[in-house]
Amino acid sequence: MFEMNSDGAGSEKIDAYNWSPDGKKIAFGIGDLGSSYIGVYDVECKSYTHVSDKDFTLISSIVWHKDGKSFDFVSKGDDSPQAILYGSATLF
Repeated sequence: MFEMNSDGAGSEKIDAYNWSPDGKKIAFGIGDLGSSYIGVYDVECKSYTHVSDKDFTLISSIVWHKDGKSFDFVSKGDDSPQAILYGSATLF
């Protein structure tokens, strides 16, 4: 599992990111080259939550649902050039 220090140490890149509709959270893909995980940073609580245990190849976009409680994202398939749409309900 990917681990990130509070100062961001331990990561090489951020793939994609998007603010929640209320602007209180930001979801992003973070990791090393060829390896990404989903994380969410809560601006009010100043806390990071590691959302996914799955290692994604590349997270190309993140879209929050209008209620701001969940989001979907697109990732390149592990052994395929095809993109896959993931619903955040599968992550919680």
